[in-house]
Amino acid sequence: MSIKSTKTSHNSSKKLSKQEIVRSKILLQKIFSKTATKLYTQHLKCFVIKEDKTEHSRFFVSVSKKNVKLAVTRNQIKRRLKEAIRLEKQTLSNVLNIAIVYAHKQPLPYQVLLNEIRTVFEKINAQNA
Repeated sequence: MSIKSTKTSHNSSKKLSKQEIVRSKILLQKIFSKTATKLYTQHLKCFVIKEDKTEHSRFFVSVSKKNVKLAVTRNQIKRRLKEAIRLEKQTLSNVLNIAIVYAHKQPLPYQVLLNEIRTVFEKINAQNA
């Protein structure tokens, strides 16, 4: 009786891949530079720069310790934002590097965050059209 691994190839689409997450300090500095396009919604700040070197967009999600004290809550907000990004990323028309900063003191329901991500991506597409 052997136990097979439950990990399958279709699970990879249930989260952002490693290639879709910004980890480079140099790239983060570029994204947060003065040349980046800045977009604001009621609860999010977004910084966007165009990317020519890769074939897919990359994302960075940040929740400030100053605004949200508990790590559990910060992580919950990050998970909700990343899930909303994962579901809406195909609506982006260009390959971009995007940093999203949560700028609210209380955790918001997932549906509110999803609507804000949709709004941000619509604004990005409108600017790049």
